[in-house]
Amino acid sequence: MKAGLRNVAILALMALMAWAAPPMAALAAPEGFLSEAEDPVLDFLPAPPVDESPDFARDINVYWRTRTKRDDDRWLRASADADIARNWNVIFKDSFGLTLDKKNTPFTYELLARASSDVEVSFNEVKDKYKRPRPFVYFNQPFGTTCLPAEEASIKNNGSYPSGHSAYSWLMAQILSEISPERLDAIMARGLDYGFSRVICGVHWVSDIEAGRYVASAVNARLHGNLGFQELLAKAKAEIARLRATPPAE
Repeated sequence: MKAGLRNVAILALMALMAWAAPPMAALAAPEGFLSEAEDPVLDFLPAPPVDESPDFARDINVYWRTRTKRDDDRWLRASADADIARNWNVIFKDSFGLTLDKKNTPFTYELLARASSDVEVSFNEVKDKYKRPRPFVYFNQPFGTTCLPAEEASIKNNGSYPSGHSAYSWLMAQILSEISPERLDAIMARGLDYGFSRVICGVHWVSDIEAGRYVASAVNARLHGNLGFQELLAKAKAEIARLRATPPAE
């Protein structure tokens, strides 16, 4: 099961990279670090909240409260955040203080791209297990309700739980905070904000966002036990330290 999901995730990322050139096309074969045996078992992850439960009541409450954000500045930021295929390497540009790219930060760029492949395998398995309806589907909202009207048809049957965007951003936040711990507060704040953009957009419940963080944390723990990840992480730390120590060009 997991082997098949891993192959699907790798093929999906390769297709994504081809479509999103640049910057993702610059990195070939984003195969993850983890073997099938190393993939985290996510039995600890609770099932999504069920109807009539207090947790689902909270989901509903947050969903309707965030509908008031439509077309304001937070809505516009959430819309921009949604395009992870094109902006994944600049999500943390301000909080991290550097733009990650193949030319200037090749080790950090590769580290995040490969780690993202690993987290995709894990969250897709859970999505397929629960097939939770997204909020706009659950409430049978009219076309154009979300900040992603062009994607509503393609994502309406894709499971809502957990949020893949939340898992991606939280894994990146953890890794980048380890690379530059002096920027941890800003990086983590951006990771939280990025995940919540999916709630603002109306394509996820708040419990989906929280579950995405749990998945990311489990994958991050597994990655730290992988020698290949450890070696590339050390190179990324040295790479970023050199860049921060180099005075900007006049």
